[in-house]
Amino acid sequence: MSKKLVICSDTHELHSHLSWPEGDILVHAGDFTMIGRPDKIEEFGYWLRDSPFSAIVIIAGNHDILFQKKPEKAKKLLSKHDKIHYLEDTECRINGISFYGTPWQPEFGSGWAFTLNAEEELRKKWQDIPPDVQILITHGPPAGILDFTVDRKHAGSMSLLAEVIQRIKPKLHIFGHIHEGHGICSITHTMFINASICDPNYLPIHSPIVLETS
Repeated sequence: MSKKLVICSDTHELHSHLSWPEGDILVHAGDFTMIGRPDKIEEFGYWLRDSPFSAIVIIAGNHDILFQKKPEKAKKLLSKHDKIHYLEDTECRINGISFYGTPWQPEFGSGWAFTLNAEEELRKKWQDIPPDVQILITHGPPAGILDFTVDRKHAGSMSLLAEVIQRIKPKLHIFGHIHEGHGICSITHTMFINASICDPNYLPIHSPIVLETS
């Protein structure tokens, strides 16, 4: 039976102001807060609990700092709600669909969470991703795919691109992080979605993306 995914990223505490389409599973690719304040995480958790989605898959982003600084405290704020599946270098299966989520990305400014400044360090994270995962969720994009910044630079990970294209080959790869890269494209076996809601000025100009999957 097919399921309707509602896909988003980089909502930055603006979730309650958005128009949300109907769907079965919400997938959020990180940056649901601005700086990871506990009260904002808890508020988001309650909003997710009361949302109409039957299941929610979420990862942290570089703005969700508490999830790296005090992971147990941060996860506890979401774990009280049964339908929320928080993934951090882990996977879950919902209605027969396999999801894997990881928050890491190349260094992008200072003081943010889940950043690594060497592709070799990033590659070690990607190598933990199972090759049979159907839906891969990362916060940052792979190099050259929906990762072009306002400074005219590609901000994605080269090692992630290689792993996704050559080894993992997921049906769907969802990410955000680079707000100006919002969009959808397909390469070989994989559909890539940069689901950022906000633009570079943190204005929520994009709607969540709806996709049927089975």
